[in-house]
This record gives sequence, structure tokens and C-alpha cells, in this order.
Amino acid sequence: MRYAITSTQRKVYLSGFYPNGGWKLGDVFAFRKNDWYTFDSEQEAQEFILYMKESCLNQRDRWGDWLDKALTFWKTLGYKEV
Repeated sequence: MRYAITSTQRKVYLSGFYPNGGWKLGDVFAFRKNDWYTFDSEQEAQEFILYMKESCLNQRDRWGDWLDKALTFWKTLGYKEV
């Protein structure tokens, strides 16, 4: 089984994560229909989701108030079997 990260707000899977990206959600959390990250286990997917949160928190000084927007979106992330 393989797992992919998705968002309750989108019908596609995570294809990239760029914490040094710009000021739009799509610049940090990239999603695509046909090309995405896959994980060998649920645990790996969960660990990557936690890694994304930590990476966002590490951007606190640069992002300022935008961090709240990123973390609000981060809370919509989950994973499913693909």
C-alpha cells in the first residue's frame, strides 16, 4: 500500500512542500492531480505532515502573521491510501 497527503479543501495530492516559498499557499503547499509524493506507510505520511508543521514554525520570523494562514491550511492536511 502507498499513501499520499491530501487536503480536505482540495481533491488532489501534495506534490511539493516549499517552506521557503512565497506568500501564497500554493507557493508553499503544491498540489497536482497526476504527480505527487507517496509514502510506504501511514507512519511515514504522518511524520511528513509533522515535518511540514515544524518547518512552518521555523519560518515564524520571516512569515510573521502569515504563519497563521499556513498553519490553518496545514490543519486541513491528512493522508489516504492511493
